[in-house]
Amino acid sequence: MYLKTNCSIYILKKTKHVVETNNLSISWGELNVLNKINLKLYEGEKLAIVGPSGSGKSTILKILAGLILPTAGELSIFGQKQTYLRLDQNNPPDVRLVFQNPALLGSLTIEENVGFILQKNKNLSKKFIQEIVRECLEEVGLFNVEKKLPNELSGGMQKRVSFARALIRDQDSDKKKSAIITF
Repeated sequence: MYLKTNCSIYILKKTKHVVETNNLSISWGELNVLNKINLKLYEGEKLAIVGPSGSGKSTILKILAGLILPTAGELSIFGQKQTYLRLDQNNPPDVRLVFQNPALLGSLTIEENVGFILQKNKNLSKKFIQEIVRECLEEVGLFNVEKKLPNELSGGMQKRVSFARALIRDQDSDKKKSAIITF
């Protein structure tokens, strides 16, 4: 599928619907960044958005993550129409954004960076948090890096740490709720 924004979208698998856009558009002043994007994304599907610099790749991810709102059109996530920024919602859909830059906190260990969201839950033991973090790091092919600082890892390893962080599920949230991970 080829979008008017010069972004190519490749869809690999189809099951249950989780994201739908209807004539989704965003403009920055006179510049149309996304122009009437129509998309359906299904559970378990992998989506790649490819295009040159300035074609709207990061913009569509920020819209999906609820960081910005479109100027026109509709977005539904898990069947729920999105009309507010994620921070303004009481029970927002679980959409996780992995930034181009790993966005790791340099003064925290890898374990602390990955398990950051779990630290607020006082009901979780340190050992339980460490196990969840270790499992997520192993999912992205990283072993025995928990006690290192970000600057002790290569750029590629830091990027995988940011993916491991996106895999962490807030233990206070609805465990049956699916997550969308964007990067």
